[in-house]
Amino acid sequence: MFPLDSLIHQFKNRAYGPIASTLADELAGRIKCSALHYTALVPMPQHWRGLWARGRNPAAEVASLLSRRLGTPVAPLLRKTRHTPAQKHLTRQERWQNLAGSLAAAHSLSGGRYLLVDDVMTTGASSILASQVLLEAGAERVDVAVLARTPQK
Repeated sequence: MFPLDSLIHQFKNRAYGPIASTLADELAGRIKCSALHYTALVPMPQHWRGLWARGRNPAAEVASLLSRRLGTPVAPLLRKTRHTPAQKHLTRQERWQNLAGSLAAAHSLSGGRYLLVDDVMTTGASSILASQVLLEAGAERVDVAVLARTPQK
């Protein structure tokens, strides 16, 4: 939805910081209203090849901005175990197949509430799979925060 889609695109592809800061302010306000406190913020990981190609991880940038606003540490508890093609042109089913087995926990957890942070959610496949990995690693609870959600088609 214009202009949010344009602003998110600029942030994802051009590292347009002021937009991310403004969106993080709004998101932090909503998280604070929930009255939940988190053990850590967990950015959605990128494979090293994707990170190298883009030069940055937008989800990690959002997590860092939220960390400063919420006073909650960022913990890179997930890792991408294999490179996967970009999701943006894949169908819902192809997204699930593309991501299957591509995430792992960095180490085991002993309880705790974690907030998984990503920039955009489309089908939810990445968020669901990442949450499952964190729960299997021992997290007590995993919630998800995103800057934007694409419209359901």
